[in-house]
Amino acid sequence: MYVHFSQTSDGLQGIRLTDATNSLSGRVKILYDNQWGFVCGDDQWDLNDARVVCRQLGYDKATQIYTFSPRRVPKIVWMSNVQCRGNETSISSCRHERFRQGSCSIGKYAGVACQGKCIQYLNTHTCKQEAFCTNS
Repeated sequence: MYVHFSQTSDGLQGIRLTDATNSLSGRVKILYDNQWGFVCGDDQWDLNDARVVCRQLGYDKATQIYTFSPRRVPKIVWMSNVQCRGNETSISSCRHERFRQGSCSIGKYAGVACQGKCIQYLNTHTCKQEAFCTNS
C-alpha cells in the first residue's frame, strides 16, 4: 500500500488506497486530525475526483471509480459530497462538505483504480519502480 503524506493548508495529512489486491486500486482513506477515515462515494463521486486522488498518490491517471460496502460501518467519514474539477493538486482542494460534517449511506464509500507508472508530481515523490512510489 502506498501512502502519500503532505500537510495541506486545511489539515489533510495523508491519503492512501486500502483493501485491494494491488497498489493501483482500493478504497480511498484520508488522514486528518491524526486519524484515518473514509471518503464518501456519494452521487457526486466521479472520474474527476478519482483523477485528483490518483495524481495525489503519484500515478499517471484514473481509470475507474467505484463504491463499496465496508465489512463494518466505518467510525469516521472525513469527506462527502466531493466535487473536483480534475486539475486540483489535492482532494482537499476540491469542493466538499466540511471535514466530518457530511453523511454517507451504506454502500457508498469511495474507491478508485489508477493506472500508469508512478510519476514525480510537485517534487513530492520518488519513483522506485513501476506502480510503486515512496516519499522523498
